[in-house]
Amino acid sequence: MEWALLPIRRYSEFSGRSRRKEFWSFHLMLFILSLIASAIDGALGMSALVLGLYGPLTFLLVVVVITPQLTVSIRRLHDTDRSGWWLLLGLVPMAVMGVIAFVPLGWMVVGLATAVVAVVFIYFFVLDGTAGPNRYGADPKKAERTAPVGTA
Repeated sequence: MEWALLPIRRYSEFSGRSRRKEFWSFHLMLFILSLIASAIDGALGMSALVLGLYGPLTFLLVVVVITPQLTVSIRRLHDTDRSGWWLLLGLVPMAVMGVIAFVPLGWMVVGLATAVVAVVFIYFFVLDGTAGPNRYGADPKKAERTAPVGTA
């Protein structure tokens, strides 16, 4: 649970590095919380009240975690020695949609662009961080990497 809450405590830190454990624990917690919030919204008959997409509780969760989610994603990219600006790649499907949405089969291209971007990000996020310090900071796994075998 400690790892899942670390991005909340570090919500304003855009610099530095975050381990895979911190990133994926946080996203697992978000997944579970969003299921719970959606279930409560649905049980109360309030699904899709906000923007036609969210129930009020689910929307509140999205608003509360958007900054920690952004910062932990940037720090995770930093751990793999990539700039946080890579996250702008996520805007490509929206740009494609704006250009070709009304072209025949345009939605298929948008879907394909979204899938490609998702695969790229998943690949980046599952990579192990660079061993030792990189241009974004010290290795967050340094203690584990240098610990004698059997003590980590």
